[in-house]
Amino acid sequence: MNFMRLLFRKISIFCFCVICFFSVQAHILVFVHLGSSLPPYFEEAVFQASLFNSPNRICVIVNQQALEKPNNLGKFSTIFVAELLPPTARHLAFRKNSTLDKNFRDSFWFYTSERFLYLDDFMQEYNVKDVFHIESDVVLFFDLKELLPVFQQQYNNQIAAVFDNDDRCIPSFIYASDKDAMSHLAEFMVENADSGKNDMEVLGLYKKQHPTKIKNLPIIPDSYHEVYSLESSSGCKTQNPSEDFVDFKYKFSNDPIDVVIPCIKKDQRTLDLVIAGIKANAFNIRNVYLVAPECLSTNAIWVSESTFPFTQKDIAMQIFNNDEVKANEYMTSKDSRTGWIYQQLLKFYAPFVIPGISQNVLILDADTVFLRPVKFQAQSGAALFNPSPEYYPPYFEHAQKVIPGFRKIFAQYSGVSHHMLFQRCVLEDLFQTIRKTHNIEPWIALVKNIGNKDLFGSGISEYEIYFNFLFACDNQVQIRSLKWVESGNLNKLQEYKDNEYDYVSFHSNYPTRAEFKHIGAIDL
Repeated sequence: MNFMRLLFRKISIFCFCVICFFSVQAHILVFVHLGSSLPPYFEEAVFQASLFNSPNRICVIVNQQALEKPNNLGKFSTIFVAELLPPTARHLAFRKNSTLDKNFRDSFWFYTSERFLYLDDFMQEYNVKDVFHIESDVVLFFDLKELLPVFQQQYNNQIAAVFDNDDRCIPSFIYASDKDAMSHLAEFMVENADSGKNDMEVLGLYKKQHPTKIKNLPIIPDSYHEVYSLESSSGCKTQNPSEDFVDFKYKFSNDPIDVVIPCIKKDQRTLDLVIAGIKANAFNIRNVYLVAPECLSTNAIWVSESTFPFTQKDIAMQIFNNDEVKANEYMTSKDSRTGWIYQQLLKFYAPFVIPGISQNVLILDADTVFLRPVKFQAQSGAALFNPSPEYYPPYFEHAQKVIPGFRKIFAQYSGVSHHMLFQRCVLEDLFQTIRKTHNIEPWIALVKNIGNKDLFGSGISEYEIYFNFLFACDNQVQIRSLKWVESGNLNKLQEYKDNEYDYVSFHSNYPTRAEFKHIGAIDL
């Protein structure tokens, strides 16, 4: 007995030291098993989780008696003895008021509900957040850290759990964003302690009465419910399937952002201002690259256009089906748009061509100067977009020929605002969609589908394509408004800064007096 007391005292001290580390770190995975003995698969489940997740991110909460038999849990998790966790007043009230059968299978139904009170004890005592809980018969095959930003984005101040219908939760996998979210659930468990309902039923009731506090975790692809009825073998139906899915299509990261600025010699009037502005005001920036035919500034890393898999001549040849005479005539015309088309393709391909570039690439026009600190990503790693009120039909006519089902997602918003965060996972999906549709390289499909009537105008928009494609596929990305202005007067730079504009685009084709002010999608 003295040995066991000494052992548990050491465990308690060790846990306290580790939890001090947890309190300033990322997520925690918690296993809970209550009762006098551990099931034979418990240790295997914890071990399996440790193969993909760091052992110092894994905790187990178990009763003292269950630890009397030798085990290896301490090798790949941190052990917390249930009896040593200070119980909250909620927990004590639950024990006092619960009418769940304690004679069935070693208090099985009582313990499956009480585990949520232990999770509450744990989160309150150590002030932790981003807690995952899985049952001991769940086998984990991925690192929770990879999807943590998605959980943080989608379930902020909430609980997320698996439901098999509108009335019942299967709490095999739980996410609790913070201790307040867990305490709210624990209070509800106490309120229903004398109802005789088990944990699955109480969580189903919780969702009905507090729909903003708990959300469904997706268990089948979003597209499934568009084809098949969500009805169980017992006749249970989901009433609002569109509300019960979260699109996990893209796994975004918070890797440092690299900036790409396509430019030519005429852009030198603003280029160094553009470089200085983005370096001074963008969060999480690493490198700034200039994609140009020659080195135009020593303040950024030059990438030669020659490293890309196409030239302006290649573009003209594809437009005119390899008719060299027509291609040359088009390129030498004073109204030719090959250069304008070319720089858009450079933007699309830069995240694949530039060696060692980040998967987060901020595309920035060579006339756009940032004046105030700006973030380009949410906490989840998903991009933040600043829209404009522009609408130009030929852009969408072109995109609809390139991408099946392409449409304008927001009636009031355009993606054209002279910068955009391109993320490689989205571009890979976009490119794959184009390849499957046309059986040719994306850049060829993009130029071949420019309408003849638009060859001397504006017949393609990289920003509209990326913006609308992404918002049609994913709900993690967000619109946020910046204060910005389009101007023809470079001498007003300081004035714009004094008036707290986030950025300004100095268009070389604008008259000096031209000025268009924007706040997000609203013209002033």
